[in-house]
Amino acid sequence: MMLLNYYNGNPPEHFFDQFERRDSAYVKNGTFQIKGVVPDGPRQYYLEFDRHDGDSKHGQKAFRGIRLFIDNGEEISIRCDDDIDKIGHSLIEHYVTIEGSPTNFSKLYLEEAESVYHQNISYLNHALAKIKDSIGFDKSLVDGIMLAKEEANNALYYSCLYSGRRLNPDLKRGNIFMITDFEESGHAAFWKDVYDHWDEKRKASFYGQWLSSLIPLCIGQTFPNCTVQTTEGKSVELKDQFSKAKITCVHFWAERSYQITPVQDELKRFYKLYHDKGFNIIGFSSNQYADQWKGVIAANQLSSWMHVSDLKGRDGVIAKVYKEYGDPDITERNTTNVLIDAQGKIIAWDVTGLELQWYIAKYVGNGDSTMKQHLGQ
Repeated sequence: MMLLNYYNGNPPEHFFDQFERRDSAYVKNGTFQIKGVVPDGPRQYYLEFDRHDGDSKHGQKAFRGIRLFIDNGEEISIRCDDDIDKIGHSLIEHYVTIEGSPTNFSKLYLEEAESVYHQNISYLNHALAKIKDSIGFDKSLVDGIMLAKEEANNALYYSCLYSGRRLNPDLKRGNIFMITDFEESGHAAFWKDVYDHWDEKRKASFYGQWLSSLIPLCIGQTFPNCTVQTTEGKSVELKDQFSKAKITCVHFWAERSYQITPVQDELKRFYKLYHDKGFNIIGFSSNQYADQWKGVIAANQLSSWMHVSDLKGRDGVIAKVYKEYGDPDITERNTTNVLIDAQGKIIAWDVTGLELQWYIAKYVGNGDSTMKQHLGQ
């Protein structure tokens, strides 16, 4: 039996993999046929073979499946000349022949470039960690890493996403799937240009709607405003807070956030050293219960800076507007630092460690020697 599921990441709230059942078919005499409509196409599908005896070391039944990137109007044929039970991999798309889908071809064609991009970003992040662990903050070294990250993003944009004449029209079909690189790119400013150059059909697609919801979160955009409550019960608008400092860190967190302790310990150190020079922090919690929220602030000694929340959890603005609630199926929430300049524009997204230090040095200034001495410790 064949099961056809499609990816439904439920934008704009979540980015984790989620598949919904669309159709199924029985295999007869080695063949099967599935017909249907791709809603808001193109979409990512997963064609799954029913459970069968595989090569599991524990004798458990295994799955075999094929990723498909397809659109309406494509008559696709899938052929496999080998016995899939003998293929020692759960994802067998590279062992089969898929014909009739330009969308699928263009996505798979671009995956190699996408893989190189992910590897480069990973290597650069690893280099930052090694510098921090070995010599601490050295602006000249971090300058080089930040420049390399910028060049990696430029390569992704011009090689895979650029909508100008130089891009093969057949490959333009594939870049719609690549918005999953939005987070990896650090909410790069070029995503707005990518969206602006899409035609109306692409903008109306599943991925077009998804990217549309992310454009306000791109670097260089005005940070979306909201009205929230402080721990004292005072109502404030975020947009009114940014002009009070040279650079503000909006720190998204919750009572059970990922790696919350090291991130907040780092913020406490930075705030103590650089608040008087123009660095500010606003803690923005996705907690639902005021007592828990205030209790963690007191217990972790975080009361030096302003804390705000709407106390709505996954139904609040952190999930709906800023897309930083995390996976609702796990207990840990996102821990994310967003840097905003005095004009309310987004400078950087999800920065910690040496990257965060680098931005503080850039915007606060007059403290490079002190930063080199203290921030990498």
